[in-house]
Amino acid sequence: MKSFDGAAWTGLGSDAYFTVTLKINATAATPVTLPAGYTRWAFLGWVYNNSGSDLVPFKQYDRYVTPMIQQQFATAFTTNRITPVLMSAYLPLAELAVTCSAYILADGGTHRYARVQGVPDGYNDVDTASGVGAAGQSMIYGDDYQSAFRPVLTESQNIYISTGAVTNGAHYYLESWEWKGLPY
Repeated sequence: MKSFDGAAWTGLGSDAYFTVTLKINATAATPVTLPAGYTRWAFLGWVYNNSGSDLVPFKQYDRYVTPMIQQQFATAFTTNRITPVLMSAYLPLAELAVTCSAYILADGGTHRYARVQGVPDGYNDVDTASGVGAAGQSMIYGDDYQSAFRPVLTESQNIYISTGAVTNGAHYYLESWEWKGLPY
């Protein structure tokens, strides 16, 4: 059995799993109070809440974060020109590799694609599938089709999206992100 007596851990024959408890002090911003004998603390990341102020469950392994509930950020999006999408409700302000997915709704035409691009270096205003792979973008193709994009780098809480499915559009979802740099 693993235990902590206030000074040392005992019974650590294998990995230890921890539950982190958040303490919110609504009256004042107080510095971190460390337990006796501790001199350092670590920033683990951000925690997000939904519109009902419930914490959004997630899994985090090292720098890789995966939300445990669906995070849809665009519904039936039909614009074939790149459009910036503010992701501050989903992503921390840091340099990240962001993985998204899209469901391209049945459209019946040619050049049915969905695209994501990182900010700022992913800007590439090509309105046809000929721009695949340019400027760090990631594209998927299909009709009535869902797939994940490869990760794109962003230095802000924004990404660019566009689609060739201009009749019925595409739904976009956040799948995960990985920390690439320190928080801003």
